[in-house]
Amino acid sequence: MKKRFLATVLLFLTFVFFAFAGCEKFRTDEEMIVDRIEKFEKSYNDGDYEGFLGNLATKERKQIEAVFNLFGSVMGGLSGFSIDLSDLFSLGIAMKEGDWLKVEIKEIKTTGSTSAIVSTSWSFTQGTLGTSFTQTSDMYFSMVKEDGDWYVKDMTEHCPDGWDTL
Repeated sequence: MKKRFLATVLLFLTFVFFAFAGCEKFRTDEEMIVDRIEKFEKSYNDGDYEGFLGNLATKERKQIEAVFNLFGSVMGGLSGFSIDLSDLFSLGIAMKEGDWLKVEIKEIKTTGSTSAIVSTSWSFTQGTLGTSFTQTSDMYFSMVKEDGDWYVKDMTEHCPDGWDTL
């Protein structure tokens, strides 16, 4: 009797584990895109440089890392101090109270199985210590699907060609 009960409990727990572990695979592209934009916004507002880079497509992430490393080396050579621009990114965000960036998704259009355009309203607050102002504009995120998830490839204020026909 005890063996049968234990086997039933183990079978049930195994089923629950695999059911929850598999839930990630059943998210729609739209849900994954919304999640990525929310992570992008949160990591930026938190000054989380590594988290911010983790929201970018592989090619773009490598380009930003290379630029930050190059400018950090140049600035370090000129100043005589070791400068890590990723720390300056976090420091700049930490100097302001509240969120710098707010992104409201208006529409998502897939342009193929591995690409999408996301129309958003983007509010960006600039300045610190009571001298800030907020600029709101339309922003379009170009998204790409890599390894089963969506990442930010590019952002632009200009409406992509053919948006109306997508």
